[in-house]
Amino acid sequence: MNEDQGKPTERREPGQWFPHLWLVWPPTALLVIGVGIVGSLLSLRWSGDSFNASVVSQRLFPRSENPGREKPLPESVVPPESSWWQTTPLHLAEWGVYLGRSRTDDDRTEEGRELVEAAVRISPINPMARLARAQLASKSSKFASWALDLGLSRDAVSLAWSARALRHAGKKESAIRVYRQALRIACSNDLAPASKPTFNDEPNVRRYLLPGETTARAIVRELITAADWTFQDWSEALPKNTVAILAAARILCERERPEAQTLLKQILNQEQEIGSTGAARAVQTAMIAEAHALLSQWREAEQEYHQAIDQISDLTIKRSWWFNLASVALQLNDEAQRKVALEAALEAPTSDDISRKALELQRESEPLGRLRSSGTKAN
Repeated sequence: MNEDQGKPTERREPGQWFPHLWLVWPPTALLVIGVGIVGSLLSLRWSGDSFNASVVSQRLFPRSENPGREKPLPESVVPPESSWWQTTPLHLAEWGVYLGRSRTDDDRTEEGRELVEAAVRISPINPMARLARAQLASKSSKFASWALDLGLSRDAVSLAWSARALRHAGKKESAIRVYRQALRIACSNDLAPASKPTFNDEPNVRRYLLPGETTARAIVRELITAADWTFQDWSEALPKNTVAILAAARILCERERPEAQTLLKQILNQEQEIGSTGAARAVQTAMIAEAHALLSQWREAEQEYHQAIDQISDLTIKRSWWFNLASVALQLNDEAQRKVALEAALEAPTSDDISRKALELQRESEPLGRLRSSGTKAN
């Protein structure tokens, strides 16, 4: 009998096994093709959803040239399905706001409310969706919307809406405090490098607004137009040393109200109180320059803008202030300063809104400059 017959089998590690290629590549190819087809279909659907949302987003911007009834949307632009994999909460909220306030013949308010509710279900903490739900709820039931108004995000727009709810509820002190918080956030957020300056196309101004002034302007306009608050009431909500004061002064000047002089003097009196540094100090200096400009004190505005330009480091903001300085120099008939300022405003690697506005100002002012120079020679 063999002695090895009763011994257990020796354990050995199996050698590496490679499956045959003809067994592997067909399912792998089918998997890759399937994933590619699904991805392509989803990309096509998402791109269409993004395009439709962009059309609706453009419709949400106020249009001064056609404040009446809006044109209906194209037939191809339709609301998305309220599913998380077909759209986003932001797109649903935009559609809900548009349908909720659409000025077309057919009333689709209820459809808009359903889209907003779907956006909140997909992302309960999405600030845009929560704000849209509160805004739509306020149109249907004042009492049902109070809890929604006070449970919003802490961004400037949502805080302003919460402050409005407090004001309508008669809670003046709380409303002023929340309005002040909203304005303080609005004035500080637009110093980011990605922020683009907003051009003020008022015929008597035609200069760029300061950083933070665009958002603050929308909130301040609501305060000024509030019939239940006087100037002494809402002026307490303006944070000190912020562009919110300048935004309020601009609107009051446009409405030819005497309270504008009070706010402009307040800006000029804080010149000796500037204790900040960096971009915040530059913005406060530019505020003083704009206050002088609104008072037609052009020489003082020119001097303050020179200081503000030296203090700011952001290239885009600096170029917008160079444009403002060129506009001020035009009021002073200072052709040399105007040309230098416009050349500085045009210094950019690519063309943008500031470059286009600078070229327009250059073309508009050059004939005027030639007439002035020829008139001087004639004398």
